[in-house]
Amino acid sequence: MKNHNTISSVLVRFCQFNKVGEGIVCGGQMHRILSFFLVAMVLFLSGGCVESVTRIHDRSEGDKALYLEHDPAAAQVYYQKAARAGDAESQHQLAIMYLTGNGVPKNIASFRDMEEMSAAQEYPPAMRNLGFVLVTGLYGIQPDPRRGMSLLKAAADEDDADAHYMLGRIYARGVPGVQKNPAMATYHYGLAEENGIYVDREKQKAVLTVRSKYRHYTPTRRAGARQTGVKYDLTTLETRKFVQQSLKKLGYYSMGIDGAIGKGSAKAIRAYQKDAGLKPTGNITEQLIDSLLASTAKK
Repeated sequence: MKNHNTISSVLVRFCQFNKVGEGIVCGGQMHRILSFFLVAMVLFLSGGCVESVTRIHDRSEGDKALYLEHDPAAAQVYYQKAARAGDAESQHQLAIMYLTGNGVPKNIASFRDMEEMSAAQEYPPAMRNLGFVLVTGLYGIQPDPRRGMSLLKAAADEDDADAHYMLGRIYARGVPGVQKNPAMATYHYGLAEENGIYVDREKQKAVLTVRSKYRHYTPTRRAGARQTGVKYDLTTLETRKFVQQSLKKLGYYSMGIDGAIGKGSAKAIRAYQKDAGLKPTGNITEQLIDSLLASTAKK
């Protein structure tokens, strides 16, 4: 009986939100009721609660007001309710509204507060936006390049195309606290394009200048790295060539860059690992790749 009462209370709450029962329920309302009921059932069976359903409802009403009814003032009311309940997407939406002054007074401090809350829940668009302003110091925000790059990379690990594009821009130009790195710029611009973002030649000119003289290899990244905990594909030819090229640049390797990890390559890897404080196995590992990326960026 308790289970039925919980689900019933969700439906009653929904009906109160939508004034269902005051006359004929139209097809659109019935569809929303059924959809809402299914969401309630899923959340309930998976340990969810009425508050979770209410949060989803408020966010969807905010989306409807903003994108369909073009009423940002009404949208922010719903987003505020969902954001207070901890909804990361609504927090991000409010951040953008505060940044642009759409439906609310423009307020950079509130923009950052909302993005901080959303990013704390690892919502990729929030991590990307907050990361970029921390790296660049946009809107008068105190720069924090180390934290900003960490947030941007976390968003990129979730296959956020805009995060890859922003990383490409940062590495192509260089900013205080982040050195110019044409190889990494090429890598991130390429992933941005693969995910549907056009990167024009003007923005790539620094990268293209270097690429015309010298092919830069980059480690192959795995999709959905945050879920799997595995960032790189250690078996690809591109990754192996990146390791050889990086070791050559750092003075540990003098042979050809062919991707074949033989005795010479393994010896160079061990020597670098020892100097870098890593376990000298002679094998390609994620720790080795991260260390090489950091070391070559300083050269």
